[in-house]
Amino acid sequence: MQYQLKIGDQDFAVTVEAQPAAGLRVSVNGTPYDVTIVQDASSAPLPRVAVAAPVREPAPAESAPGTTAVQGAVLAPIPGLILEIKVRVGDPVQVGQTVAVMEAMKMENNLTTHLSGVVKEILVQKGSEVATGDAVLRIG
Repeated sequence: MQYQLKIGDQDFAVTVEAQPAAGLRVSVNGTPYDVTIVQDASSAPLPRVAVAAPVREPAPAESAPGTTAVQGAVLAPIPGLILEIKVRVGDPVQVGQTVAVMEAMKMENNLTTHLSGVVKEILVQKGSEVATGDAVLRIG
């Protein structure tokens, strides 16, 4: 199921997929997370989620303000600070490989690549502030 969520001033595209053993696979702005459902100490039953109508994908648009249109780019899913770049120009990368680490909302977030290839260009450096949708690096 897909959802558009707003937390404070930030918009998030969230996809939730059921997994066996009471877990979930959740993608937030394209970054996948494995989530375990944990009940609180009161042992209250988990809330049931009603199935909503699917979210229509917005029509492709030109780059929105604050985003960088770069083909093959790994984009920052939320605003934050780049803590580490884990690859170099010329390094081969595979789908799902962590290529950078950023701090956002007081949490470290791994930035993973959505395609395989070779790192062609690194567009930020350690300590860079990035906005949602900013290109971090380009893979070709």
